Amino acid sequence: RFPAASGAAVPLFDSNGKVHAALNMATVTTRFRKKCKQIIEALMVAGDEIMDAANGSNWVRKSIVHLANGQGGK
Repeated sequence: RFPAASGAAVPLFDSNGKVHAALNMATVTTRFRKKCKQIIEALMVAGDEIMDAANGSNWVRKSIVHLANGQGGK
């Protein structure tokens, strides 16, 4: 653990809806705090693009929306 580091990650699901990998990013905390929303959005967009290429669906976006709504996975 690094006290001056922060990061974010999004899950990457396979075509069956199971977590297959993750996409993450870390930086110094002061930079992360300034750009948190942009970093998370960029990770979500990149995750969507990876899932579209791999599975033909945007599992990342769907899962984040469900988690934000308190619905758990997928």
